Amino acid sequence: MTISPPCATLAGTRGPIVYVEDLSRPAVADDDRHHLERVLRLRSGDAVMLCDGRGSWRQAAFGPALSWTSDEQCDARAESQLSLSVALPKGDRGDWLIQKVTEIGIDRIVVMETDHSVVRWEKAKASRQLDRLSRITRSASAQSRRAWLPQLSGPLGVDVAAEALGSCLAVPGGGPISRVYRNVMIGPEGGWSTAEAGRGLPTVGLGPQVLRVETAAVVAVTLLMAMRSGMVLPPASAAENTFGG
Repeated sequence: MTISPPCATLAGTRGPIVYVEDLSRPAVADDDRHHLERVLRLRSGDAVMLCDGRGSWRQAAFGPALSWTSDEQCDARAESQLSLSVALPKGDRGDWLIQKVTEIGIDRIVVMETDHSVVRWEKAKASRQLDRLSRITRSASAQSRRAWLPQLSGPLGVDVAAEALGSCLAVPGGGPISRVYRNVMIGPEGGWSTAEAGRGLPTVGLGPQVLRVETAAVVAVTLLMAMRSGMVLPPASAAENTFGG
């Protein structure tokens, strides 16, 4: 029996990752080049992985001008896309949340404004806030070697965020997360308002404890990703769960 070697993926490569808009004409941003030269201390000829953030990537030799050292390859995208819609907590806690759910592998992140949200973006500053969070997702994606950058949007109201396929509200005492849910919605620490909780969406729980927003986000995304990847299987039947006893 012949066993085929595993397909190459960006996660299985070595060398720092840099995201570029166009692999056919890669332009490394000044900030990225400074990081590669001054922080990572790459020298001419060192391997660097260039990725377009849309699944395609290619290895190159670093230098004033990049030279290709591999053919273009592409990581397949998961068939079911998973989303986190969240009312961000203040300051560094919100940044940490974005960083960690990106590292775990969420496909979409929606920043919500809820009735009890503490963080509210002024319309004039919303674009700059999204740009800042986008830089966090790019850095976290490079660290975790993602070929697909997460989609980031917002701020959106609860009604709009809930239109996504497979939406559910995270609440204490909610039901178990299953594969039918593709968009877990996490409210602020003040909780959902009566109107938001009464929209009729299914509810899911994230454990017996009361969690901070960033902890709840990490737990929810970990469960979603574990189920999609097959790391966590559906519960066994009672007969299968007797362990031979």
